[in-house]
Amino acid sequence: MSRLDQQIFWDNEYKDPQLVTKSFIPQSDVTSFLSWVRRKQKYPIDVDATILDIGCGVGRHCIYIADQYGAQCFGFDFSATAIALGNAYIQEHAVSGVHLTVQSLTDKIPLQDNSVDIVIDAMSSHSLLQSERVFLLSELYRVLKPGGFLFVRTFLKDGDANAKELLKRFPGPEKDTYKHPRLHVVERVFEEKDFKQMYGNYFSVVSFDKKTGYQKWDNQSYKRRYLIAHMQKKS
Repeated sequence: MSRLDQQIFWDNEYKDPQLVTKSFIPQSDVTSFLSWVRRKQKYPIDVDATILDIGCGVGRHCIYIADQYGAQCFGFDFSATAIALGNAYIQEHAVSGVHLTVQSLTDKIPLQDNSVDIVIDAMSSHSLLQSERVFLLSELYRVLKPGGFLFVRTFLKDGDANAKELLKRFPGPEKDTYKHPRLHVVERVFEEKDFKQMYGNYFSVVSFDKKTGYQKWDNQSYKRRYLIAHMQKKS
């Protein structure tokens, strides 16, 4: 799928959702992570903090962060439709400190080196190929401040029967990837050891959790396994 095809797909998703949500309610895993950063790691999230949400959708996490903590939040998403929905909400509700922009995860992040306190990747980068993911990780490392934190929630291969069936029946172009038969996008699932090895080149894994959840498409729910990692930039 070309980049133009991907952009068309995600725009159509936000017009008629099969997979994504247009809700402005933040994910509980993200809100728990932010609380963990402040309370357990004693890292300030306040008006002086800068946060980046990659693959932000309609900007629900940025809006929550601005309301809850007063921090500046930049949200990037490939879908112009999602960004337009988010910016309309921001204008209607007079939300300040949120900056939503159409931006691909495969492009250079338009932020300065060592300028971001926290990065959120909530089910976004699993659609990248290996070379694209390596580039993204180098960019996240570049923009994060020393000691800054990264949140990742993505698909876990371990214990996921649906993932293994998808890998078997609809193999993708790279290891542990499949082309989704209904959504027609390539997705990556991680084994714990592979995830820690790849991300460990840039970040220290401070907390790692595994969860069972459900993914819905065509009005059916499928059990999936997810990993939730809290990481800190290596010095």
